Amino acid sequence: MRSAAIFQKAGYATPIMINGYARVSTDGQSVAAQVKQLLDAGEEKVYRETASGARADRQQLRRAIAKVALGDVLRINRAVLPA
Repeated sequence: MRSAAIFQKAGYATPIMINGYARVSTDGQSVAAQVKQLLDAGEEKVYRETASGARADRQQLRRAIAKVALGDVLRINRAVLPA
């Protein structure tokens, strides 16, 4: 579902999607706090994964980026640096 209010406010010709991405490094960590922050900020979908900072293969990040269309927003809660 696209955010009609934001779409109208921004004056875009098509509705925009606001998505988020949350990542933690180990299985012992939880993305719950990041996901809550992103959802509270208005994200409609949050892509999440557990991936070591040393790993360059981040499937959920790639999936999130692939879904971005012109005018959409992808908000990343924490710095996601490539390996």
